[in-house]
Amino acid sequence: MPELDSIRGVAILGVLLYHGLLLLLAFVILFSPASRLISFYLARSNGFVSYVCNDYTWNALDGLVLGAFWPFFSASCLKGQLKPSRAVFQKALIVVFRTALTVWGIGIPFGICTLQEAVGAALQVTPWHFLFVALIGLCLLVGSSRQKRFVQVKSFQFLGEVSYGLYLYHLLIFTLFDHFARSTGISSTIDPIFMLLIRFLIVSAIAIPASLLSPRLFEDRFLNLKTRLAP
Repeated sequence: MPELDSIRGVAILGVLLYHGLLLLLAFVILFSPASRLISFYLARSNGFVSYVCNDYTWNALDGLVLGAFWPFFSASCLKGQLKPSRAVFQKALIVVFRTALTVWGIGIPFGICTLQEAVGAALQVTPWHFLFVALIGLCLLVGSSRQKRFVQVKSFQFLGEVSYGLYLYHLLIFTLFDHFARSTGISSTIDPIFMLLIRFLIVSAIAIPASLLSPRLFEDRFLNLKTRLAP
C-alpha cells in the first residue's frame, strides 16, 4: 500500500535524523577539547595563554551542546522516542558523574587545574560540564519523586523565570559597576574580598529586578506583535 510505505519512509527518516543528531552532538563534545588544545598552542606561540581563548564560540560548543541536552532529552521522552526507566536513568547519571571524577583524577597530575598547561586548556571545563549534566539530571529524578520538595524551591524557580534576562543584563551591569568603582577609586580603598561581595550584592539587586521587569515592559510587547501582524 503506497500510503503505508510513505508512513514507514517518514518514520525511518525520523529515526535516521534522530540518530544522526546524536552522532553530531557526540562529535561536537569530542571536537571542542581538540579545538581548545589547538587554540592553546596558537596562543602560547605569543608567550602567554589567556583564558579568553575558551570563550570563543567554537571552543565552547561542548558546553552549549550539553546545556541543550536535557531539553532535547525531555522532548524525546514526551514524543515517545525515549522511554528510560528510573533505574536506567539513575545508572546513566552515575556514569556521567563518574566520568567527571575520572577526568579530574587523571588530569590533576597533568595540569588540568591551570589553563597554562595543554591538558588544562583542553579539558579543564569538561568535567564541570559533565558534573552539571549529572546535577540537573539528579534534580529531574528527585523532582519527579515523592521528595520533589527538595528541588522545587520557589526562590530557584523564580530565578529560573528571570534567567534569560539575567543572561542578557548581568554582564552589562557588572561592566557599569566596575567602571564606576575604578572612576571613583572605591575599589582601591576596600578589601578585595569585601569588594567582591559588595559587587555581587549591588549587581544582583539591579540585575534581578531589571530581568523581572524586562519581559513585561519590552519583550512581551514585541512577542505580541507576532500575533497581531500574523496574516
